[in-house]
This record gives sequence, structure tokens and C-alpha cells, in this order.
Amino acid sequence: AIVISVPDQAHREVATAALNVGKHVFLEKPISTNTKDARAIVSAVRKAKTVFQIGFQRRFDPAAKTVKHLIDQWRDTGEMGKLKLIRYHSVGGDWIRNLDPILNAGDVPVAEQPEYVPPEGLTNELRHAWPWFNNYTQHVLDLLRHFLGPPTAVMSSHPTHDPVSIVTLDWAGARVVLMDGPNQPG
Repeated sequence: AIVISVPDQAHREVATAALNVGKHVFLEKPISTNTKDARAIVSAVRKAKTVFQIGFQRRFDPAAKTVKHLIDQWRDTGEMGKLKLIRYHSVGGDWIRNLDPILNAGDVPVAEQPEYVPPEGLTNELRHAWPWFNNYTQHVLDLLRHFLGPPTAVMSSHPTHDPVSIVTLDWAGARVVLMDGPNQPG
């Protein structure tokens, strides 16, 4: 088995290479920076017929476990009534993207990183916002799906609203407003 924790834009190259030689793969999220690369990885997984997992650790955080338990309890007992509004707020914990330099033990040269390729069709402003949205906001969406099940609808999305991305979702009548970004207020 192999654990892959490389820059997001290198996921396709490294993951498909490991899968093509029959390795079980644990890939740090996100699966890729764009749909084309994600589809190539999924195709390699299907051909390899090995174990493939994408790492989402937030569901196992003690605070997330507590929130999940409380939501399930309140839903099962009706103690909190009908859910009408959900507000998720996170300051990102003790992790700060790109704070530390790439470490090199010196035994092999540091490979040049491939170009970061966001999804096609994004404006320059959205291309700039995409890495944050793709790498961090997906934790929020994953946790909300874990807590509540799949959303009913996306009501609005403003991924470059300064200083945060704002997404409004509907969860069976409850509105969820995600305010996320590197300059998040509060």
C-alpha cells in the first residue's frame, strides 16, 4: 500500500502510477484540482481493482463526533424541533496552508511541481479562489453531509465574495450558509 501526500496538482500522476502497478492507495484530499484528472484517477481505480481511499479526517475530530451525536439525538427525540437554519463556522484549527516550506531529506532532488490546473471555464477571479475552495471548503461540505445527509439544493454560490466564499444550500427546508475563506471574519 502507498500513502500519497503530495501537492494537489500532482495527485493524478502519482495516484495513477501507484494504481497501475497494483498498489492499494490512500490519497490525501482533494482527489484532484479538476474533473479531467479526477476521472483519470477513478478510471485507474476501476482497472486496478485495489483499495482506494481519499483522506478526510474531520469526521473523526472529537468536536465533529460530538456534533454528530447531538444532531442525531435531537433529530431522533425531536428535542430541538424542525431544523430551520444551520451555520457552520470554522477558523481552520491549527493548520495553515503553505505555512511550512517543502521538506527534503537531501537523498533525492525535489521534483518540480506540475502546474495547478483548476476546472475549465472559470474566470481569472474564480481561478484564483479555486484552490482554497477546493481544498478547504470541501471539509465543510463533507461534514455537513455527514451530519445531515445530502443537501436538497444549492441555492446560491459566490466563491469569490471578498473576503470569503459564500454558498447557500437547502437541506430539506433548512438553510445552510457557508462562509469560508482565508480572510474569514470572526
